This record gives sequence, C-alpha cells and structure tokens, in this order.
Amino acid sequence: MRGIPAPAIPVIILTVSAVVLGGGGSPAPRSELLLQLVTVACLLAMIFGPARLTNERPLPRSALAAAVLLLVLPVLQLLPLPPFIWQALPGRDVAQQSLALVGAENTWRPWSLFPGRTLAGLLALTPAVVMLMAVSRLELSERRWLAPVIAIIALFSVVLGAMQLAGGPSSALRFYSYSNPGFLNGFQANRNAQADILLIGLIASAISLAAMNAKRATRIFGILATALVAVFALAVVLTGSRAGMVLLLPVMIVAAAMWFGWGRKLVVSVGFLMPLIAAGAFLFSGSGRLRMVAERFSFDGEVRAELWADALFAIGQYWPFGAGVGSASPVLVASERLEVVDATRPNRVHNDYLELILEGGMFAIVISCCLAALVIWTTVRRMRRASAAVMLENYLAITVLAILALHSIVDYPLRSMSLAMLGAIAVGALFGREVPVAGNRATTGNEE
Repeated sequence: MRGIPAPAIPVIILTVSAVVLGGGGSPAPRSELLLQLVTVACLLAMIFGPARLTNERPLPRSALAAAVLLLVLPVLQLLPLPPFIWQALPGRDVAQQSLALVGAENTWRPWSLFPGRTLAGLLALTPAVVMLMAVSRLELSERRWLAPVIAIIALFSVVLGAMQLAGGPSSALRFYSYSNPGFLNGFQANRNAQADILLIGLIASAISLAAMNAKRATRIFGILATALVAVFALAVVLTGSRAGMVLLLPVMIVAAAMWFGWGRKLVVSVGFLMPLIAAGAFLFSGSGRLRMVAERFSFDGEVRAELWADALFAIGQYWPFGAGVGSASPVLVASERLEVVDATRPNRVHNDYLELILEGGMFAIVISCCLAALVIWTTVRRMRRASAAVMLENYLAITVLAILALHSIVDYPLRSMSLAMLGAIAVGALFGREVPVAGNRATTGNEE
C-alpha cells in the first residue's frame, strides 16, 4: 500500500492540531488563534497546493447545506439593525437605557447583545466548518486514515495525562492553569472534554484494528484492540468525568460489536466484561486516586440544576430571538437568583441545548432541527447500502455524534474546538462519497 494520499494530509494535520491546540476553551485565546491560523494554512494547501482537489470532486450539497446552517445564525446576529428593530427585540431594555446615558440609543446595533463575543464564536466555529467540508470531499480510501490518526493522538493524550498525574497538580505538563488538578487532562483543560477525546479514541482504535483484521484475519489485532480498550477505559476513569464514565460502557459495547457483531457473541463478551470491570473496581478500591474519582459521584456542591433554572428564566427574557452567540455567561450573571449568588462566576449553562436556545432562540432550534434531520437522513441512506468499509466508518461517525449529543445534556462539549472539529469529521464522513469518482483513481494515490 502506498503512502498517505496527498488530499488527506492537510486534514490529518488539522485533526492533530485540533486535539493539541483546541482544548483550552475561550480562556486560551492564543492556542485557539494558532489553531485558526493552522486551519487557514491547511485550507490554502487544499485550494492551491499539491493536496488540492480537482473539479471532479465538487463539494457535496449536503456538506454545503450543513456549513451554511452552522454559520448563518452568528453572521445574521452581527449585521447592524436600525434602532426601531433592535430596540423592539425582547430583553433589550437595559441595553437601550445604558446607551441612552451616552446619547447612543438611536444608533444602529446588531441583533447580538455582545457582538464581540458573537464574532469570537463565529471565528471559533470556522475551523470546524472547514474540517466538515474538507472531509466530505475526500474519497473513502482517503478518509480511512482519519480513524488511526484520531486513535494515535488520543493515545498520546493518555501518555501525557499519565505524566501529568505522575508530576502532581503542579506538573509543568499541565498546559492550562485552570485544568482539574489530580485528574488526567491530557491536551484538554476540561476533564469532561478529555473524557470525550478518550471515548472517541477508544472507538477509533477498535474500528481501525477491525479494518486491519478484516484484511489479514490475525489474532494479534484482537489482542491489541483489547489492550487499547482497557487503556482508554482506565484513562477515562482517571479523568474523573462522571458523564465520561457513564458513557464508557455503551462505547465499549460498540467497540466489541466491531469484532463480534450484534449477536450472541456480543452478549457473551459483555457477560465476561461486567465481572472484569467489577473485579478491577474491587482490586483498586483502596487506591487514593480512584477514591477521588468515586467521590465525584457524591454530587457535593453540584450547581447544574441552579444554572439550568437561571438559564430557563433567561431564555424567557430573550425569547424568541435569543441574546446572541457567546452571550451565555454575561446573561447568566444578570439572571442569577439572589439565593444562589456566590463568589463564583457561571461560565456556561452546562447544557448545550439550553445554551443554544438562550443564545439563538427559536432560530437556533429550527437550524439545529434542520441540521439533525440532514444528518439522520444521510445516515439512514448510507446504512441501507453500506459495504463493510463504509459500515465501519458509519459506526465511528455515529458513535462520535452520539457521545457529543449525550454529553451535551449535562455539559458543553461542542464549545471545545477540539471536540467540535472531531464532530465535524464525523459529519463530513457521513456526507462524503462512498465510492471513488469515475476517472479519478489516478489522482487518489492510494491503490493497493
């Protein structure tokens, strides 16, 4: 088999950069800016460099539609509106009164209450959109390199996390001062985001080895897959992410299905898996680090329910237009009830669905439903006539999107550029071609 095909190289570079640089969130603007610059460089390479794609591979219409749906809301929220329009939007009374103090209440203002934050959100979203379109234009034989790359970079994050734990809370390998001390963070500032990276790495490694095993059918791939699943599972536990640990079992079941199918063998393998997990928990029950993880399930000091209550109140204040992309934090501060006010500052709603509605109102719901319908329709169509290789790609994409969708109920994974770009890979793969374009084999450079 020849080397990595040229069209896949910029996407691979972008994937590695996303995991390494995109995990700091909004408090890390320098690393996010660097990731955006890498995105621009990769985009230029895909347009003008050796990796450029010919006109024989037009952008799939589904990918173009998804890109428009993702970008349209923040763009519209940044357009200046005449005073009689923006003043009539719900929740703008305080803004109007504040501007009246300096005689600026009759100036043109955007839909968003915080246009600077909305612009930052648009710029943070752009790399994911570029990733989605780039992956959708790759051939299946080029996209198959992405799963091993994701697995390898996730494994590197496990090694980095182990070194962080060995170095203690003040380890120099913790790249973000606001990361969770005492837990495995890897390249991410947020342990929940790291858990999602590891879950995605787990399924990516299982699928990569299943694809190799389909060609060679040797036992070593099964042994290696089992070892990698065990490593990723332990690493997920060491992140201390409760949602990550809850999602671990279903992701491991999907990984097992790659090898045993969905029949009786899978049931038997899961039957063996449960006692092993219980035995491992008992064996390490005396570990101080695992006691820290177990204490996370005591839910002491849990404030999510309070944040959700404040968010629901704020949604009512700005419905149906929303306050603008990126506005959740200041809006939550303004909506915080007196009985829950303390010295901390709410940074997110910790429910991406509520935050989406708070920032985009009814329009965010409509756009999200259209995007979800497009992805579901495309997935169902692919599943009906998928080859073995396409089915493995489908499993990876569906599992990645399911992890992000489920974790979004109690957190904000898509606000991480790392996870947003991995999600974009999943969507782009579902929208991508399943067979080579006629007459284009000579340009792919990946024949065996």
